[in-house]
Amino acid sequence: MKKRIRIAAVIVIVAALLIMQSLTGGQQVALLSAETGDISTWVEDTAYVQSQDEVTIQASQGGKVVKAAVETGQKVVIGQELLVIDNPDLQYQLNAAAVQTEQLQGQLSASVIALEQSRLDLKEDQKNLERSQQLFESGAISRAEYDVSVQRNLTLQKAVESQQQTQQSLRRQLEKQNTLYQELKETSAQLVVKSPAAGTVLDLPVKEQQTVMVGTLLAQIGSVNDLELKTELLSDDIGAVKVGQKAVISAPILGDTVLEGEVTKIYPRAYEKVSALGVVQRRVPVLVSLPPAELLEPGYEVQVRIETSLKRNVITLPRTALRVNDKGQNEVLAVINGRIKHKQVRIGIRNPEKAEVISGLKAGQTVVRDASTDIKENTRIKI
Repeated sequence: MKKRIRIAAVIVIVAALLIMQSLTGGQQVALLSAETGDISTWVEDTAYVQSQDEVTIQASQGGKVVKAAVETGQKVVIGQELLVIDNPDLQYQLNAAAVQTEQLQGQLSASVIALEQSRLDLKEDQKNLERSQQLFESGAISRAEYDVSVQRNLTLQKAVESQQQTQQSLRRQLEKQNTLYQELKETSAQLVVKSPAAGTVLDLPVKEQQTVMVGTLLAQIGSVNDLELKTELLSDDIGAVKVGQKAVISAPILGDTVLEGEVTKIYPRAYEKVSALGVVQRRVPVLVSLPPAELLEPGYEVQVRIETSLKRNVITLPRTALRVNDKGQNEVLAVINGRIKHKQVRIGIRNPEKAEVISGLKAGQTVVRDASTDIKENTRIKI
């Protein structure tokens, strides 16, 4: 009797456990609901603050900086002296050209006087030749005497022609020498570096007694009030970027403040650039407007996110809730009547955080948060 009671008790306990298991069984997962909202795509990269009217001044001549007339942060006007560079070789060439020009001018002046005298001598001799011809024709002088007069006149004519040619040659030489002298003078004037624009000295990287080469950066002039951003985007990303697109600007120095600008210019070509990791990339410079921000100055680094597309009131899911099946199709792990259904969906635009669901899913429908979880079709789940 007692044995039967014990057996019955065991059967009741086992049945109870089976019932509890059927009620509480299933794989435990985290779920979420498909939401209706806005989704955007963007291109994000580092950008640098610069002056809109920034002017870069480079050395057109080499030499030694002997004077720095301004300092960084100083306001300047157009034509104000910034630096003075000394180039002894250029000064020597200028002095030599000046001496050569003066000598040629002296030779030309002497040639003018000589030519004028020769013309006077020829004019006077022409009268003598005419008288000799009259005397010869009247028999007053011999043929030999007349020939002497003719020969003397020819000699004077040749002297005039020779001096004319000499004078023309001197004029050509002097013209070339004057051109050379003016060029050297203009080049020498470039040794006194002046500001081509009004603004603030943003950078003055050279110092007195420093030797500079042609092309060396001497100064940067620009406004500290009218600022913009310059970023360089990968050529693969530039196709989605258009002038006028919104840009969100952030930086540690701004704290929680987020600024909004827009794309103002896209450069027409890409440039080769080596990344910090040594990878050769093709990047396209892009300019972005920057609203007034007291904390930002030229040269500061910020993060800029350019919004390339935007869709409103569409069904979206986190990227983690999507996966690609063996057929290469996008799908979600939908929850229908407490069981998993592998449901194919069509995806629209997407960003690193979420994606637009065009079809295959309705707003509010429940799916598994992590689609990478290996859950078979029709598996019972518990939240």
